[in-house]
Amino acid sequence: MSRRSIAAVVPAVALLGLAVAPAMSSAATITPDRACYSRVPTQGSQPINLSIAGGVPNARFFAFGVGGKASSSTTTTFDAAGNGVAQITNFSTGGINPSKGRSLSIGLNQYGPGTPNGQTDTATVKVTNAALDVNIKRRSPYSRATWTVSGLTPLFGQGTLYASYTKGTKSRKVIKRIKLGTPKNACGYLRVSKVPPPAKRTGTWTIWVHVGKKFVEKQSLATSIRVFRRYF
Repeated sequence: MSRRSIAAVVPAVALLGLAVAPAMSSAATITPDRACYSRVPTQGSQPINLSIAGGVPNARFFAFGVGGKASSSTTTTFDAAGNGVAQITNFSTGGINPSKGRSLSIGLNQYGPGTPNGQTDTATVKVTNAALDVNIKRRSPYSRATWTVSGLTPLFGQGTLYASYTKGTKSRKVIKRIKLGTPKNACGYLRVSKVPPPAKRTGTWTIWVHVGKKFVEKQSLATSIRVFRRYF
């Protein structure tokens, strides 16, 4: 009678705190504060902060997602120099899976005396999901798995992604850590092939993916692997 270990992966759960960054000033008509924004499926969208310049002084304005793919900002007033800020707090990514980034157009409307009619400018940003998928194609923990991750870079900054392993679902003691790699785009998308350890230990393991070596639960994406023995 032989025995071997096999593994099953359960869907990932986002366990993230949304990062909010202040808007940046710019001479451009609409300037987003970053190139890509994350949506955490269980918590909502990372705010899109916009700096706006060159508007009609003292006119009213609002920013919005073109085609209904994002909410509108609150209506506010340009200052005497034609500058203002806006924030969009909800957008659509078209799904919940890891994503390289989906383009989103942000439009600007001004109204009041002396303002142009309709949409006056647009800016394009990328939006993605904070998501993790570990796909084990063969039923053996010794096999390589395809890891797909996105959304951590917009929330917590650029850096190398690591996976930390904890025993069970309640412990936060790191038993093992592996290096996954560095995302190549602003949305933090990474797709790599790695063996998901610990290969020889049975039971349930939680995998936490995070930026940098230090494991912080609220800045990590998590999924679970169940490793068990089979006799045949």
